[in-house]
Amino acid sequence: MEENNINKPEVIDLRVLAKKIRDNRKLFYKVLPIVFLVSCAYIFPQPRYYTADAKLAPEMGSSVTGNIGSIASVVGFDLSKNGDHRCHLP
Repeated sequence: MEENNINKPEVIDLRVLAKKIRDNRKLFYKVLPIVFLVSCAYIFPQPRYYTADAKLAPEMGSSVTGNIGSIASVVGFDLSKNGDHRCHLP
């Protein structure tokens, strides 16, 4: 018998919960601003540390026509010629 009660999901009645919150709203009006001020007084003096990490992979080959060259060719740049970086649009 007890095993059946364990497998049953509990149902939360939101109307009862809302009524309890409504009944205790004066307590919330007193406690919430105090908690907000205490948490702000704790958080703002704390030093902030930010870290960044980047990993770069070297481009394979000595030619500019690798990955960057293929991306540049999509927008109309021809990087296959050394020193000649002109835009060739149709």
